[in-house]
Amino acid sequence: MIPVAILGFLIGAAFAWGFRAWILVPVTLILLVSLTVYQWSEETKLLPAIASGLLVSIMPQLGYAFGLVTRAGVLMPRVPRTTKVTFWQGDVRSPAFKAGNPVTRRITTRPLSPNKAKFLVRLLFQLRGW
Repeated sequence: MIPVAILGFLIGAAFAWGFRAWILVPVTLILLVSLTVYQWSEETKLLPAIASGLLVSIMPQLGYAFGLVTRAGVLMPRVPRTTKVTFWQGDVRSPAFKAGNPVTRRITTRPLSPNKAKFLVRLLFQLRGW
């Protein structure tokens, strides 16, 4: 069962790079049913077969979480600290509105201050009713 668990973990990690979390539902169910049937066909009693199938079918979910953390860790250094915004001719949102005059402005992204973060967390908990 260890090789199957490792394979499930790696499949979950690979799915994190290309799929949404809903892909885990059929993968987990297919893995659970196939491992339970295999264990049961190997003369294991039904309850231990279901338990081992359940334990191994959790591995793609752990792999998916690991893949998300890895993807965030790999992609975070590539996020630019400044974003370049260009307004084109005739755009009313332009700060210097002139026809045919593209204006380029840099918007600096700053990390969230601790006070704003606390406020947003409190607001989230109030909206969720906690």
